[in-house]
Amino acid sequence: MAATFVVLFVMIGGMNLLNFYHLIEDADRLTHMVADHDGHFETKKPQDQPDNRKKPSQKKTETASTDQKTTDQEISDQESSDKGAPDRGMGGGGMTDKEMPAETPYTTRYFSVLVTDGEAQIIDLDHIASVEESQALAYGQSVAERGKTCGFYGDYRYRSVQTQDGTMVVFVDCEAELNVFSSTLTVSVLMSLAGYAAVFLLVLLASGIVLRPVRESYEKQKQFITDAGHELKTPLTIIDANVEIIEMENGENEWTGSIHNQIHRLSGLTNQLITLARMDEENGCLKKENFDLSEAVYDTVQGFTSVAQTRELRIELQITDALNYHGEESRIRQLTGILLDNATKYATQGSTIDVKLYKKGRQIVLEVSNEAQGLTPGDKPELFGRFYRSDASRSSKTGGSGIGLAVAQAIVTAHKGTIRAASPDGKRLYLTVLL
Repeated sequence: MAATFVVLFVMIGGMNLLNFYHLIEDADRLTHMVADHDGHFETKKPQDQPDNRKKPSQKKTETASTDQKTTDQEISDQESSDKGAPDRGMGGGGMTDKEMPAETPYTTRYFSVLVTDGEAQIIDLDHIASVEESQALAYGQSVAERGKTCGFYGDYRYRSVQTQDGTMVVFVDCEAELNVFSSTLTVSVLMSLAGYAAVFLLVLLASGIVLRPVRESYEKQKQFITDAGHELKTPLTIIDANVEIIEMENGENEWTGSIHNQIHRLSGLTNQLITLARMDEENGCLKKENFDLSEAVYDTVQGFTSVAQTRELRIELQITDALNYHGEESRIRQLTGILLDNATKYATQGSTIDVKLYKKGRQIVLEVSNEAQGLTPGDKPELFGRFYRSDASRSSKTGGSGIGLAVAQAIVTAHKGTIRAASPDGKRLYLTVLL
């Protein structure tokens, strides 16, 4: 529908601009013709036709020599007349007197004024009835003071020409043409809007029918993820309990430890899938309340301190105190945990993870950055794709599922914020959240 609107706008706008261009072109042609004839329209009067009727006293017979002389004399007079009457018209290829319709001087409403040293005088006011002499003089002085060659003065198209006697200003009445243009513009716009509304209704009805199977399939997919997630929790819990019993009877070993790790990984993946499906079902509905965001971020970071130490990582904090935020606290804590989990999993060993929380204008900025291998400079929007992993082998070692940042993006979107992943230098990855 946006594309349709653009096409209609271009078509209707182009048509009306073309009409207005032709209106100005025709008006300028008329002002040129009047200005070229010293402020008057030169009217063409039909020449007197010879009286071919013979008087009763006229002789019926005339000599052939007399007829020939008369004919030769008429031809000679016509050629002399053509040579002595130069064509006068618009410069630059405009309409000449011969091209001008014979009725144009009688149908054109115009007047002309001569302004000399600030004093105006009428040149021609006989071809318009709606303008008085005082008005015509005022119009001429006003246009002369503007110093422009041509333009519009109300409904009149004017042309200013410098002559030996002063400034001659010619006005042509374009009220009828402007009214036609205005009516055409209004009708075309209203008809376009009506047609656009009709197309919108048709598309709305048709899309509802066409997309219904897609929508139903998407709803079933979300429901399947939710149901499957809940169903997976029970066997995972039973498997974990059974492994603990085996460890109590036979002791811990690398196999039972591996089972615990995989159970933990599957449980995390299941919880993330359920979170995504639930947020899709709720359309981002949150239980918002005011809470201390600084304290929530600080508490979440403290939970990752031991994890970072085991991986020889340092976490440096720059958290502004007492930053209050209106949102769902549990989701914000989950968001912070996802960002820190991603940083601790993929940070270069022995490097530093920076966590910043500060206010920028009316927004709150949460930024987590870490060194990482295999980065290239630029934005990284692909990191928020579901199940995206740049290095599958490395992700399997770290326990990554490729869905954590997708959950983070869903949480931020539900809070009407934005999240961005970028690496300006190809060495550090910056995950920046604006709330």
